[in-house]
Amino acid sequence: MNFKLHPEASTEIQEAVIWYEEQQSGLGKSFASETEAAIYRIAHFPEINSEIVKNIRRAIVPGFPYGIIYSTGKDLIEVYAVAHLHRRPFYWKSRTK
Repeated sequence: MNFKLHPEASTEIQEAVIWYEEQQSGLGKSFASETEAAIYRIAHFPEINSEIVKNIRRAIVPGFPYGIIYSTGKDLIEVYAVAHLHRRPFYWKSRTK
């Protein structure tokens, strides 16, 4: 199955890594590692997470208040956002079109 990361989702990861690293040395690396592991799980078990809206799922990044927002198709997994769970709900919806 192919995997596509929205450019803004990539930016969200980078910004969160920088922010966490500024808070505590090594925390940004931990966030990046947990995010990568969550994406790996999505790639191997795309339907394991619950739908939050029709055809859109959310995987939690363990240990951090972030969710990976994605959809699954026949041959493609699209990640639309790596979203902080306590800010601006559903801001990413425009990326799904």
